[in-house]
This record gives sequence, structure tokens and C-alpha cells, in this order.
Amino acid sequence: MGEYSDETSSIGLIIGLILSGFSRQKVEDEMIRSLRLESLQLSLYVNYSLLIITILLFYDFNFLQVLMYNMFTMLLVFNIRFFWLLYRVNSNEEKHL
Repeated sequence: MGEYSDETSSIGLIIGLILSGFSRQKVEDEMIRSLRLESLQLSLYVNYSLLIITILLFYDFNFLQVLMYNMFTMLLVFNIRFFWLLYRVNSNEEKHL
């Protein structure tokens, strides 16, 4: 199992982030879809901006190491942004009740 620990943890992280970000919410409406789309768009911009910076600044094996971490940035930024927006929307709705 020690030989495959990196692969297993990477696959688990990817699957977990996908399930977390794209699972249905209790109330799935147009606003949730809009928040999800905005978050996905921002994560795409951040991911490819980091990729461009990586191409310009890193070489050889360091480049491959940064690319390995870059596999997760899109899903991480998406989840952070989406759940932050969802938290803000829910907290605003509670204040108005």
C-alpha cells in the first residue's frame, strides 16, 4: 500500500472535491446554479493564471512538481469560492428573517 499512497490520496482528493462541489444542495435553484457557474469561472481563471506563471518561472523537475499541485487548484478554488458565496447568501437570508 505504501507504493500507491500518493495515487490513492490524489484520487480520493479529486473525487471528494468533485462530490463536494457538484452535489445537489437542499434547495437547488437558479441562484445556486449561478453561484456554481461564477465559482467555476473564477477557478478556471485562477488555474490557468497559475499555469502561465508556472510555465514562466519553473523549469525541469520543479515544473512537474508545481503541475502536480496545479491539478487540485481548480477544484479547491471552486469549492472555496462556491461555499463562501453560499455561506454569504445564507447568512444574508437569515438576517432578513
